[in-house]
This record gives sequence, structure tokens and C-alpha cells, in this order.
Amino acid sequence: MEFKPLYYQNKLKIVNPKGYAGIITLWTPVDDIKIESRWVDGIEKKLRNIDSSLFQDNSPLVAISNLFGNGLPQMLANLAYNPQVERIAITGVDSQKSGEAFEKFIKGDFEDYQIGSVKLIRMRGTNYVIDPSLLNGKFKPEIERFSTSELEKLITYVKGPPIRSALESDRVKIELKMPEFKDFPSDLTNHNIQAKTPLEAWMEVMYVIDRFGVNINLGKGLRRSLFNLDVTIQDPSFESEQKLKKFNFDPDKLRKYQTLMLNPSLIDADDPSATQQPYTYGNRLREYWGGDALAQIAKLLKSDPLNRHGLVSLWDTSTDLIVSENSAPCFTDAYFINQDNKVMMTAAFRTHNATSAYFDNMYGLRAIQEEVSKLSGLEAGQINVRSRWISIDPENAKTISALELVKQNRRKSINVNDPRGYFTIDVDNQEIVATHYHPLKTPLKEYRGKNALTIKDQLRHDNAISDPDHAMWIGYELARAEQKLKGKLEEL
Repeated sequence: MEFKPLYYQNKLKIVNPKGYAGIITLWTPVDDIKIESRWVDGIEKKLRNIDSSLFQDNSPLVAISNLFGNGLPQMLANLAYNPQVERIAITGVDSQKSGEAFEKFIKGDFEDYQIGSVKLIRMRGTNYVIDPSLLNGKFKPEIERFSTSELEKLITYVKGPPIRSALESDRVKIELKMPEFKDFPSDLTNHNIQAKTPLEAWMEVMYVIDRFGVNINLGKGLRRSLFNLDVTIQDPSFESEQKLKKFNFDPDKLRKYQTLMLNPSLIDADDPSATQQPYTYGNRLREYWGGDALAQIAKLLKSDPLNRHGLVSLWDTSTDLIVSENSAPCFTDAYFINQDNKVMMTAAFRTHNATSAYFDNMYGLRAIQEEVSKLSGLEAGQINVRSRWISIDPENAKTISALELVKQNRRKSINVNDPRGYFTIDVDNQEIVATHYHPLKTPLKEYRGKNALTIKDQLRHDNAISDPDHAMWIGYELARAEQKLKGKLEEL
């Protein structure tokens, strides 16, 4: 039987399509990587140095590949269609616990999980959900985990004799379920979201991509995408554990992620023997450029509240673009400034996965902001996030469950507290009078006209209104004032 992947073919390093074993390196790079100014061997080169025959045409090794957090459903579908893969060796850093989820699935350690009408299965003890149709696969590969210091044992395991012979009739083709999208027109390059909390922001992000995104077929699969999505989170504080768990977010995992965001080390604490990571956000922020950028920014803000040099780049063009684009930061830069004696942070992302990364990233950004706040003596304020490319993976069951949670819990509150001020509307001498006030209640400008349309045009010219709720409320009140002038409305 020949190995024929249904998903992520370009992500798999296929060795012998007629083999019977596989290697998963989780988040540890398969290929060589450049760390700062030196090259570090990837897992493949280390294996070749021990036993080059593992990569010959007659090797039992079918393929070697990473397994990131979003790739498990696709890998399981590939295994169901290729039941000749009877043993899989797992090594590397399990940053998103995708390896743990895979092991639980193979051992049957999962439970039914339903959100509304959506039926899924969840790995027991985790928030990891997948499509139950994957249970139709006729496969039960053996799996064994090895540390990166046990590669000789891993090779011996992979090269063990075959156990069984799979037949073409054993193949099961599983098409992963996808959400049903309805495409609404919009400017794909300009969406803005104002939210109070990270959960509220995440729900709005998911809703906007679901409603206004476009499906784009990348080499690694379909993505529903938007460009240049700007989000402001007014209060990015840590939310209640009860609320987080309701949305399948693990508070302990978020706290650990916050700790990692501030850690300058490239070595994974869970596996010190593993290959250094090509980058970490903490390293790029606190060590990569020869010093702790967060401490330096805090020092500048403390000495000069109006300092505008608080910009740190996590993107190194010489490494991340010129040398290799395979492993490069998604979080590219952060800017800190004193706004009303609070540290305001603006973060930019090259690319963003809204389902599996966005929420964690917001909590990571909050940890960074709080570190600058602590070091500078200023209070932590709002966070602004720009996602240059943001998407959801329609073939990932996490997306299906997330969209269902958003559908059930999203509430769009009415907001007429426009930061540009408020209006009083009255009639005087057969004219409509709209008086614009500063939020601090001082009058700014008076607008007069014989009808609502005249006032509307004046307000539009001055960009006096920023919020849609506020604009609709003013339109309603202007219409009432016009009816009053015409004697069709007794009370205003």
C-alpha cells in the first residue's frame, strides 16, 4: 500500500511511501534552523547523523513532520486513509499539547462533547475537541514518546519489523466537517472592534471573520481571512476562571503562557534537552537585541512621560525574511506610550489564527504590558491589536465549537458613549438645534437647520460622530425634531 496524504501534503517530508512508520516532532523543527548568528541542527539532521539508512528509499519511515496545535484532525484523517502506518514515534517540545491530545485519541481517552446542536469529542482532561467522524478510521497505530536525547532508541523503534499488512479496502476517506459560511460584503482591509474585555474582543473577532471574511485556499488548506483587523481592548485584565472555562479556555494554561511571554530563554523548560527554539517572543523582547527592551522602555517612560521611543521589534529581517521564512514570529512589534498616566500598548501581528492563538496572545500581551507598567511605575491601560492577516481554519473542530460558543453567548451592547462627545437636540425658531458637548460636558459647537438632513450633513462634514450606535440614536432624535417642527409630534 502506498501512502497518499489527503491533507497537508506540502507539510510532510515523505521518505518512503511504502513504509509503515512515522515520526512526529511536535513543535521542534524538523529542518536546520538559524538561531541568532548560528545554525542549529534540526531533528532530521540529528537522525541522519546517527543512522542515514533511515532516510533511504527502502526505509520503514513513511514520513517525518511537525504536529502543531491545529494539525491533529488532518493527521488523523491521513492515518485513516493510510492504515499501513502502524507505529509512530513522538519527540520534541509539546508546546500546545497536541502530542498529548494525539495520545489520548489513540488510547480512547475522550468523551462526547456538545455545544448547542454541534456534536464533537473532547480529549478527556483537556479543551481539545475534534470531529467525531474521525472515529470511523480503521487504524490503531502503536505510539511511543522519546525525548530528544533518546534519538537512537527512537530509530530502533521506527525500524522494528512490521506487525501487519494493510489492504486497500482498509482505507477510510474522512472529509472533515466545515462551518457553513454566508458571505456578507465589506471592506476586507478595514474592520475595527472596540471591546471592554479580552473575551468580548475574541467573540467580536470570531463573529467578524465568520460574517465578513473570504475563503482563501493556501498551500496548507482553506482559511477564512481578513486583512488589517484593528481591535481595542479597554480592560485587558485577567477574567474570572468560571467565565474562561465556559469558553473552553484553561486559566492555568493562560497563566503559563503569560510566564513564557516574559521568559528570555530559547530552551523549553519542559524538555531542557530539546533543540533550542528558533525564536520565542520573550527572547526577542528581552535578550535577542542585546538587552531587555521592556526594561529599557519602562526606564524611558519613567524618566520622560512623553517619550515616544518605546518601540520594540520582534522581527529580524535578516533572519526571518532573508534566511528563512519557515519559522518566524507572528507577533512582530510592540509600541508603548504614556496615555493619561497609563501604559497604552499597541501590538502588531504578521499573521494571526483567531481560533487557537488570538485569545492566548491577548493574555500574553497583557503580561508584557503589566511588566512595563510595574517597571515604570505607571498603571496598565488599554491594549490595541492590529492583525495584518487574520484567519480561522474551517476544517478545525475548534473553529466549529468556537463559532457555536460565540453564537450562543455574543451580546452586542448598545453604546452611545461616543469618545467624540454627546449631543442635545431641540427646536428653536423653526429650526432644529443640535448642540455638541465634550464628554466633560463643555459645549463645543451648535448646529442649526430647517430639517434633519441639513444637520446630518453638517455632522458628517465635521466627523463629529465615531460610533454607529450613537449615529443611529442621533438620526432618530433628528427625525423626531423634524416631526416636531411639522406639528406631527407633541413631545420631543
